[in-house]
Amino acid sequence: MARYWLGTTDTDPSKVANWSTSTGGAGGASVPDSAQDVTFDANGDNACTFVGNMEFASLDVEAGYTAKLDMATHNLTITDGGDVTLAGGGEFDAGTGTIVMSNGTFDNDSQTTYTDASSKLVMGGTGTLASGGTKDLWSLTITEGAVITFQGHTDVNGVLTVDGTASVNVSRNLNLKGAGTMYIGSAGLVTGLGSLIFNSLGAGAGLITFTSGGRITIGTFEVLRPNPAVVVAPGTFEATTVKFTNTSPTLDRAMTFSAGAYVFTNDIMVTNTQAGRKMTLDNSANADITIQGDVTWTASAGTAEYVAGSGTMTLSGTGDQDIDFGGEATDDLEIIKPVSGDITMVDVDLTLLSSSMAGGLTITAGDVDTAASATIGIGSDLIAENGTFDLGDGTTWTVGGHLDNESVTTFVDGTSTMILTGTATWTTVYANCLYNLEISDGAVITTSGAAQVANSLALDGTLTVGSTAYLLGATTGTGTLGGGSGNVILTGASAGLNMVGGTVAVATLTVSNPSAGVAYLGLNTYASALVKITNVGSGAAVFTFSSGAYVFAGNVEYENTTGGTLTIANDTNDPDLAYQGDVVWDDQVGGASITYTRGLGDTTFSGAAAQSVDMEDQAIEHTVIDKSAGTLTLGEDYTCLAFTGTAGTLDPNGKTVTITNNAWWGSRFDFSTDADALNGCAWVIGGNFQGNAQSMRATAAWDLQVTGTAVVSGAGDVAYSDASGFTEITAYGWTDNNNNTNWDFLPAQSGIIHLPLQFRRQRQAMTAYPN
Repeated sequence: MARYWLGTTDTDPSKVANWSTSTGGAGGASVPDSAQDVTFDANGDNACTFVGNMEFASLDVEAGYTAKLDMATHNLTITDGGDVTLAGGGEFDAGTGTIVMSNGTFDNDSQTTYTDASSKLVMGGTGTLASGGTKDLWSLTITEGAVITFQGHTDVNGVLTVDGTASVNVSRNLNLKGAGTMYIGSAGLVTGLGSLIFNSLGAGAGLITFTSGGRITIGTFEVLRPNPAVVVAPGTFEATTVKFTNTSPTLDRAMTFSAGAYVFTNDIMVTNTQAGRKMTLDNSANADITIQGDVTWTASAGTAEYVAGSGTMTLSGTGDQDIDFGGEATDDLEIIKPVSGDITMVDVDLTLLSSSMAGGLTITAGDVDTAASATIGIGSDLIAENGTFDLGDGTTWTVGGHLDNESVTTFVDGTSTMILTGTATWTTVYANCLYNLEISDGAVITTSGAAQVANSLALDGTLTVGSTAYLLGATTGTGTLGGGSGNVILTGASAGLNMVGGTVAVATLTVSNPSAGVAYLGLNTYASALVKITNVGSGAAVFTFSSGAYVFAGNVEYENTTGGTLTIANDTNDPDLAYQGDVVWDDQVGGASITYTRGLGDTTFSGAAAQSVDMEDQAIEHTVIDKSAGTLTLGEDYTCLAFTGTAGTLDPNGKTVTITNNAWWGSRFDFSTDADALNGCAWVIGGNFQGNAQSMRATAAWDLQVTGTAVVSGAGDVAYSDASGFTEITAYGWTDNNNNTNWDFLPAQSGIIHLPLQFRRQRQAMTAYPN
């Protein structure tokens, strides 16, 4: 049944004379209750003031009602399912009363004047709130279990309590203003595509309570022109965008975090649009802040600032994240992205804590520090393009993709360790060195630019050098250094390749300015095209091999470009050196010199192709020629402790070979077949000599000066050999091709010939003994 307000007697709605059952009808109807729909219209355009609590089935204030409907201090209850429609041309004054309704619509959008005073609106069930942009509510409560849809722009000046679901439509706002305070219960949800805005709130206002379980999943959550004392309680903010904005032309504004944990699952925007003004995000209360989206820091005019605390900022989104703090110093930053996504730090000033992420990290500008002893895992690329990047002391970085620190303005390696695990590139410059570098087993890393490792390289994978790599510390592991066209330079008293079973195959391996007592080259396989031992400094340099056997598959160069000295101290550890390429002794500057202090090991020439040796007549160890193919050519006179020709071809090239002790030429060792191969050369043998089936057909004189015994056998031949003044050469079965002096040619001996001496590897006293 309907009730229509007449108000013909007075403003008291408790009198039956003021009510009719029809519009403009006779009075005397009963006072409306929960069963009656109540209408205020033009036919009863008189003021109404509650004198007690009222209960209606619904309330409809029509446009023609221009008087004042005043709840005063009393309450209005609307029966479940009933609506409240306020569209009057006068005033609706909610006073200090409370309107309670459920499963209905509250609509005050068209009410000419809505006075909220200090009233309350309580909505339950499934309902709709259609409030106009100028029709502020004082207090609004969404009860637990309710689902309320906001169709219009809703302003709340007092208390907003959400224990149910408040759904805000797109292009609509739920606006907390002035002294507004908000409470979100454990079942509370603010959702939809619209905005929840805290607009110019006063001190102590804001989101007072954000109970665990409560959620804000709205399109935009914005704190607009905040008072520094505005409260935004810790909680999880699932809004698509969270904004902290100052648009005030006259005031600086600040949003202060409270102690506790904040989680922003999407983007954050900090904005100031006013010249001369400031927008501040203040974390001096040391909140822990988790960000799972982008951060944008914009001061189109004025400034935007961040006050860091001792809390932790965490980046943990599952997608890509762009982080821009406008160069402001932030809290310590922890990265936890175990699923996917890259992080780009656009303009930041922060400290990284222990972190892990499946994606990549890009730093385009700002100042990034790293906490000491942190552990940081980057699943994809780590790129530092500008600003300052400090890897930290004792910090371990693990990077699964590319490492690019070429363009970073200031790079600090600290005492960090960088572990590279993928098939990727390291793009860098010399100044941006790493302290410790590890290449994991199975990893293949290619350098681009001049790379530098200041302390240690643990190499179990492959490091392919595309340009130049400077290794200032120890290199260990079982991997491969090389495969590219670049150069590796070992320099400093701590440098050294100490791999076990590793391979070195760079284009050039250089030991620069070696220090005495440092074993720069361990017992690796050196497949490099060139190994260079060089002194380019102003002082003396000393190079020492380790004890054991070395194999150099490429060329080796001993070089001094200064006025000082370079000493190859082989007497320290007596190494065995096998050369399969050329050996060059290079003094480039007047007064420069290279000194070789021979040890007790072997120097072996064992390549399968042409080789040349130029050691400027330095006295070296026992020399062995054991080549499977190719010719070894002497570039200068050659002096050694003893000489063994096991296999291969030698071109003396007119040089003098001086042997302190014994010389032995086996049947598979021979001389170049060039007509002039032996012409003009001299063999000076201080001990015993034995040859076997060599072809020595010179076309001009050459000397064979043996101090000890001298016997050759087998089907050899010789010409132009001058042995005068020294031991006569006893030749069994050799052919005299004329012009030989002090040779005794005898028939070949049948059966087993017991020669007086055989020659084997000779050390220390270099005593010859039977084979």
